[in-house]
Amino acid sequence: MKTIFDHISAITEQQPIDYLSTLSDKEYKEFNVFLICKFLALNNNLTEFISYIDKYVFRMSKEHFYKFLTNIIPKKKYWITINKKEKIVKEHPEMLDKIQRYFVFISKREAEFYASLMTTEQKVSILRKFGVQNKEIDKILNGD
Repeated sequence: MKTIFDHISAITEQQPIDYLSTLSDKEYKEFNVFLICKFLALNNNLTEFISYIDKYVFRMSKEHFYKFLTNIIPKKKYWITINKKEKIVKEHPEMLDKIQRYFVFISKREAEFYASLMTTEQKVSILRKFGVQNKEIDKILNGD
């Protein structure tokens, strides 16, 4: 039984001319133009192209859709690579507390994420807004 991922692989990597004729009736029914477009659009290299053709492909038969994509999309692997979770640097608890108070109504996890995006200058600015002295700022930023 072929899945949506098999269909996408056939369109992007293998590109056999007679692919649709090799499908069973059930597999042919599950060859979903909408889902294929949505999955292909998740790849940054194809997003703009898929959004451009999106309004036209739903009027095509599955055969025309398949032939169109295999003739337009270069034959290669287009899967999205998902990076492993980046290790978030542990922030000083007081820094996280100040970020939570500054951005009001965010969780500790969100504060950790925000801190990972902030520059040192932005962190210093937040600490100063809460009246933290320079000696304490150094301790908080250096993890002492």
